[in-house]
Amino acid sequence: MPRIALLVWCVCAVSVSAHHSTLGFDGTQPTVISGVVVTFNWRYPHTSIVLDVSDSGGPREPGEGITRWTVESESLQLLSRLGWTKSSIKFGDRIRVTGARARDGAPAMRCRTIDLPDGKSLPCFAIEEGP
Repeated sequence: MPRIALLVWCVCAVSVSAHHSTLGFDGTQPTVISGVVVTFNWRYPHTSIVLDVSDSGGPREPGEGITRWTVESESLQLLSRLGWTKSSIKFGDRIRVTGARARDGAPAMRCRTIDLPDGKSLPCFAIEEGP
């Protein structure tokens, strides 16, 4: 029985660790996307944004394809300390996101900064400035 309990504990620990890992994202090459907000998930454990991004990268033209991107960010608590609120991003907003793209090529990224329609920029995590 102790072996089974240890196995269950190890599996759960790996699962939780993987959930919080950023290894699936390539932070060495910043990616920038602009799109229209479909969903802003302001909830625990992490926030996320779903964007429709035109395949050309600019404003969507009639008949042009779109790709639905998922942008992951930090917890509500951290984002609140950085100036975010539940109403910072709204359905239909056109925003610009800079971050780390998914290593597997999926339309997903880890957020670094977001530029809002009013020109305001919000950091997605505490960014340390150099000396």
